[in-house]
Amino acid sequence: MQLTNLSLQNFRTYRKENIVFSPATTLIVGENTAGKTNILEAISLCSVGKSFRAKRDSDVVLWGSDIGRIKVKGTSAQGEFLLELVVTTGSINGQKAPIKKYLVNTIPRRQIDFI
Repeated sequence: MQLTNLSLQNFRTYRKENIVFSPATTLIVGENTAGKTNILEAISLCSVGKSFRAKRDSDVVLWGSDIGRIKVKGTSAQGEFLLELVVTTGSINGQKAPIKKYLVNTIPRRQIDFI
């Protein structure tokens, strides 16, 4: 499997970011607190369905935002794919708890099927 594109919206320190990966090698370089680990966390979230850093799902949403979104495009032996993870803080339409949605090629999936 190879990732080709990562789009972040209201994820950690990123309001809106689009990262294109090289077919060969991509280096993530930056100053301390520039958001390098946030990129790795986003990729990990789309791999295993949960954060290796956050205690609560809503912790990954940019402060002051109600919804965060990660989209990963790539290719595998089965062809091209699009993974999308949407996390809410729980403050949309009077929700009592955060909601996490998993989509594979725009089709909703359970976490176990998403992984």
